[in-house]
Amino acid sequence: MRKSVIFSIIVVILAIIIAFIFDSGSDAQYTSSSERERGVSLLYDTLRYMDYPVRANRRPLTHETDLNDVYIIIQPQSPRITPEIAQEMLGWVENGGRLIFLTTYYPYTEIDYEIKSEGTEIERHFTFYSHGSGEVVTGNARNITNIRLYENSRDGQTIE
Repeated sequence: MRKSVIFSIIVVILAIIIAFIFDSGSDAQYTSSSERERGVSLLYDTLRYMDYPVRANRRPLTHETDLNDVYIIIQPQSPRITPEIAQEMLGWVENGGRLIFLTTYYPYTEIDYEIKSEGTEIERHFTFYSHGSGEVVTGNARNITNIRLYENSRDGQTIE
């Protein structure tokens, strides 16, 4: 009897530890897979619901990326956006791509520093740039988190 109680307690503790380990990954901020307050799954799921062909992508945006795609880059961590990477991304935009680049450093993103045209402020949270044949929208990533969009969908509609 005593062994079965101890075994049950160990199984419960292991289950809690395993659940904690696997659940901690879903708490990543600004990711399309996170349903937590600072995740962005609401934006991702809404775009999918609206029949946009959305997918999470880990490949870098380069001049060879399909111009028909719209890239939404939110709070990039790795690789860190350097002036060279920003120029590569802006080269793609210049050829007709559409980039939405959102960080918590807004309005001081590397894209804002590298783009040479004057932007138009939209709803105090975003800046729109016409760049070559394409478009760039920069903004504050905090405004499109699940909790913010749940409270007010206006910012999500703005970047649409």
